[in-house]
Amino acid sequence: MQSRFPNDDSIKSTLRNVTVPEPPADLVSRMRKRRPKVDFSKLILTAAVASLAGVLIIAGTMHATPSLGQVADRQAKQTHYTVIQTRFLGEGRKIRIVSYRDGFTRKVEDPSGTTFDDGTRAVTVRRTNSGFDVDIDDSKPLPTADQFSIGRLLRYGGKMGIQRGIHWNGIKVDRFWSHDTYRDQGKMQTYDQLLIVDAGSSLPLRMEVFRDNRSWGDTYDFNYGKPPASAMAFEIPKGAVVHDIREERTALKAQLKTGAVLVDSIGGVSVLLPLTPGLEGPTVPVSFDTIPEKFIAVVEAGHKLGKPKPRKLTINDRDWEVAWINGLPKQRFTPDARFGGKTIGCKVGKLNLVDLPIVHVEFRDLILEPFAKSSQTAR
Repeated sequence: MQSRFPNDDSIKSTLRNVTVPEPPADLVSRMRKRRPKVDFSKLILTAAVASLAGVLIIAGTMHATPSLGQVADRQAKQTHYTVIQTRFLGEGRKIRIVSYRDGFTRKVEDPSGTTFDDGTRAVTVRRTNSGFDVDIDDSKPLPTADQFSIGRLLRYGGKMGIQRGIHWNGIKVDRFWSHDTYRDQGKMQTYDQLLIVDAGSSLPLRMEVFRDNRSWGDTYDFNYGKPPASAMAFEIPKGAVVHDIREERTALKAQLKTGAVLVDSIGGVSVLLPLTPGLEGPTVPVSFDTIPEKFIAVVEAGHKLGKPKPRKLTINDRDWEVAWINGLPKQRFTPDARFGGKTIGCKVGKLNLVDLPIVHVEFRDLILEPFAKSSQTAR
């Protein structure tokens, strides 16, 4: 927007040819007689003191104003902290997730169990009806550790605001906020975020993410410094049933060298297929030789499925797609009702699989996760 005040060039142009009249002689004479004597040394000293005082006042009232990028950079360099996440589920329900980090060692406690990662392996302990189950897997980033994301604060189309140097819980902070909307199931919903940053250290102290008119969401409270030794203590309970996900993954890779396999787990059943152009979907019928029921499979990756971002797995330097089988009886998701035998006949769409090897694993998603992350997205 153009300023309504003239700039320096326009003022100079206007005054260039203007003749300024001299003041009357008697006025000049009276002003000279009344001029007080001035000690210029005192004047200079007074001006210097005033200038210094002004600088000190400004320095005392202003502080560094970090950008969101600088805040993210500062937080990413922290290696000792505690993050308390509170997830609000609506209707007064909420759960608490606590993440600790002490250098390369991380620990997460949530209602489902505890995960301890020492940088070489991740051990998860879960309480069951009969005791404890333990999963051992490769070291990986813990879910809560990467929740702080500048990308979440820069949603396109929303509104953003910043309040600098405000007081919060007795300290001076910068407050970043954003408001956005999105359409879900035909309704416009809200997406609100708040980030409170310590003005002195430029580190985030609290982040809030709320959705759907603040009916549900999460808050994250950051505390920096080495966690207490008691918080980092961890041991596997006596009598726990231990599952080594790494060994199960190795067994799956060995079976896949011969072709497709049926992955049987508590969380569901899937068929891993070589990337097959002949399948059509996104859903295809599935049948097993030994089971009278008919099922439906969702095939994640394929050349003719028309999915905008299908997922592809890369195992043993070969591309695979997953037929996620839906509609299996609920009892088949329990350890006592898995597929029997070592092989089974299976038909996925028009693809007929004879003597399909069965691989029993604890959790299918844990087994397949690394292969999906390391693969390229099929289009």
